[in-house]
Amino acid sequence: MPPFDQDSYKIEFLRRLNEVPGIDLPPDVSKRRPGVLLAPSLNEASLTTLFNAPEWFLAEATNPTPLDGDT
Repeated sequence: MPPFDQDSYKIEFLRRLNEVPGIDLPPDVSKRRPGVLLAPSLNEASLTTLFNAPEWFLAEATNPTPLDGDT
């Protein structure tokens, strides 16, 4: 689904998810469906970071903005 058919968007979404402490998804994650175990002790900042990633995804899916390297 555009714009996430472009590698730069997949990489950016992965980067945003990996900002959450305890999440370390490998670069090939877009080729499969990984599970992520979330510790019940995630603090508020970690949860905010986690929730911001899908919010960004939805915003870009409906109104994409160019990322570095995209034309």
